[in-house]
Amino acid sequence: MKRILTTVVGSWPRSPDLVKLLMGFQKGEYVEPSCFEEAFRNAIKWAIGEQVEACGSESCRAGVVGIDIVSDGEQGRFGYVDMLRKYTGFGKLLPQQFKLDSHKELMLVMDPEDVKRLAKKFQFSRIIRELEYTGEGLTLREIREAKNMLPKGKKLVYTVPSPATVIFFHPYDKNMYRDDIEAMAGVSKALRREYETVLSVENTILQIDDPASAMGYHLKWGGKLLERLPEHARILNEAIRGLPKERIRVHVCYGNYAAPHMDDIPFNKIMPYLSDLKVGGLVVEMANPRHQADIEFFREHPTDKTIAVGVVDVKTPIIEHPKVVKKRLLEAAKYIPLGKLQASPDCGFGTFAFFPSLHPKIARWKLDSLVEGAYLASKELELDFY
Repeated sequence: MKRILTTVVGSWPRSPDLVKLLMGFQKGEYVEPSCFEEAFRNAIKWAIGEQVEACGSESCRAGVVGIDIVSDGEQGRFGYVDMLRKYTGFGKLLPQQFKLDSHKELMLVMDPEDVKRLAKKFQFSRIIRELEYTGEGLTLREIREAKNMLPKGKKLVYTVPSPATVIFFHPYDKNMYRDDIEAMAGVSKALRREYETVLSVENTILQIDDPASAMGYHLKWGGKLLERLPEHARILNEAIRGLPKERIRVHVCYGNYAAPHMDDIPFNKIMPYLSDLKVGGLVVEMANPRHQADIEFFREHPTDKTIAVGVVDVKTPIIEHPKVVKKRLLEAAKYIPLGKLQASPDCGFGTFAFFPSLHPKIARWKLDSLVEGAYLASKELELDFY
């Protein structure tokens, strides 16, 4: 049986120059195309380089170098839910409103300056008419640019948001849709076209980012989320109907920010939803202390999906020792068949360009530990390295 493969969730930090250009796009400002193209190519080259060179002392000596499933780091986007350059139907920017003020207060205790920055920069455009996907050329260019930089043997994953995540961030005109479920169904038609575009490129994996189906509980919908998760699954399944599920995975997490997270929805409550998704894989958050024990729920909910288990915490600058990563993977192997187990960070390292999770050097060191830990776990499990 083959060794445990490693993957990233998607985002990577951006350079200051690229952040300025991306935020210009977000605000509707003119950005010189040639200036952006140069910054974009350099950023992708850097992001992929950091991923494919990651390793530790033992894995390097054994020739197991780099993340196996690599992303472009979402370098061409200000965040994983950035859609303005690829879709029409959006209006002016509006401040994002989080419902549970008590949660925001807990964040304020953690880092008041971060909360001030969030309040100022978390602005997303209102949906004012039916979304139309016009970004096929842009998506294909980003994918091909990244694939041209991949070493032999590496695969590319490309991220697109889920219908629920779009509605979580983007408000919509009330005369368009009666409620959020109808809005999700509406935007899913446009999203399907991008899903199809990504999967039209051979050997490319589509990751559908769906944090809204977990963090939507404590930041937006409360208990109503549990009632509506079957509808989330129905709408997403319809959006990917007929597409190759073995090349589709869904990422679910609780929000990529440091806070107590005591209000997070229990993982076993969303397991039935995850089981209902017609996809080949899941990427789940299980490294941080609030969710490490969640891996046990796979005993009660066995699945035939590939599970990329979060074994590196992106919410802390502390670098996991490779033996800690190994230990987490050995624990996961008790509940997930080895042929279905992969190793992953909990989330991206630069979810939004203006709010990176970690410094790039720390992110790279974490990837080094991820590759080394997966190697050590595979070695102890006597898995095949060739």
